[in-house]
Amino acid sequence: MQVSRRGVLAGLGLGAVGVAGAGTLVEYDVLPGRTVAHRLLGLDGEAGHIPDTEPGPRLTGTLPSDHVDTDPGYVLLYPPGTNPGDPLPTVVLLHGAHSSAAAKIDSMGLDRFLAASGRRLALAAVDGGDHSYWHERDDGQDAGAMVLEDFFPFLQTKGLDPQGLWGWSMGGSGALALSTTEAGRQLGGVVAVSPALYSSFDDANTDAFDNQGQYEDVMDRIKAPRPYTRVDCGTGDPFYRTDLDLLDGLDVERHYSPGAHDTGYWTRVAGSELAWLADRVGA
Repeated sequence: MQVSRRGVLAGLGLGAVGVAGAGTLVEYDVLPGRTVAHRLLGLDGEAGHIPDTEPGPRLTGTLPSDHVDTDPGYVLLYPPGTNPGDPLPTVVLLHGAHSSAAAKIDSMGLDRFLAASGRRLALAAVDGGDHSYWHERDDGQDAGAMVLEDFFPFLQTKGLDPQGLWGWSMGGSGALALSTTEAGRQLGGVVAVSPALYSSFDDANTDAFDNQGQYEDVMDRIKAPRPYTRVDCGTGDPFYRTDLDLLDGLDVERHYSPGAHDTGYWTRVAGSELAWLADRVGA
């Protein structure tokens, strides 16, 4: 009898995380086997480094939204030499599970990556909830609609023009799905890093989808024609082989290199991803 990933997670609960060892995984939505093997064998490569560069202005606040129960927090990052209110092309950041806008920025030093890039663009992040997966849920929450219908227009009132998406894990799969919506098709560039993709509803994390139909709807969006998109994933990432299979045949630029599902890998590739986005959003 074959046991699905969903069954394993439901049966083991937090036990899977314990097998991986404390601090191994950044997010709980991955099984530990592949990650642990690559880590123990030293196959994940060197961890990246946050640039030692003084960041530009940073604004925080709360976004009014009818699409989620609690108005989410946001963080706006400006490059050095600019001021809030300056018109700038903007890349919207989508964080992963059990994270937040500020936590993602601070853990990766994205304000410093922006400053070091020397590019004239802004980064804007908003809280998407612990496990929203940036799509509509049965309880009426819809973090994806919040981004497109609330956050995008809000940014425009600040002189910021949302032209790109950049997401990690849960946020990576969210970026792929949102980029095929009507609003998403207007974007200049999309980067999905270690996207949390699942080969079936039964294999998905128990918090990712409420039912089979919801899984199929999101996957149909992910597999639809899209604007220019880049996907990065570490070869030691538990999502690596699933991402390979599900993205096969799609018109996306794919980059695979040694790395795990963690900040070490994400900071190593962040500089090239930011430069790639900046080239496509008029920065």
